Amino acid sequence: MKVRTGIALAAVSVAMVLGILVRAHWPVPIREVVIDMERFAGRRVTVRGVVAHCFQVPPRGRGIFRVQDRTGKILVVTDKSVPPPGRRITARGWVQRSRVYGPVIVTGRRELE
Repeated sequence: MKVRTGIALAAVSVAMVLGILVRAHWPVPIREVVIDMERFAGRRVTVRGVVAHCFQVPPRGRGIFRVQDRTGKILVVTDKSVPPPGRRITARGWVQRSRVYGPVIVTGRRELE
């Protein structure tokens, strides 16, 4: 009986660690990040959606764009050029809190094909 309990606990522990590691690479619904900011603050997340609005900040070469999926929308700050509106993208980066805009993802970006 003790062996089964030990194996079960080990399996649960491995599943939890894998879940934490994989969560940074699999897309998270944007609504989860927006609603549970405390859980995601400072963590690396991946979101997937469509670019709604965007603009380049000329002096620093940074860009800001809004990504939305069917659950919500979030701002993404990048040091790369911004994708055009309507483009479907995957953005991976670290969640930070903005006093004005709420949660923001700071990242480079990778477009989907």
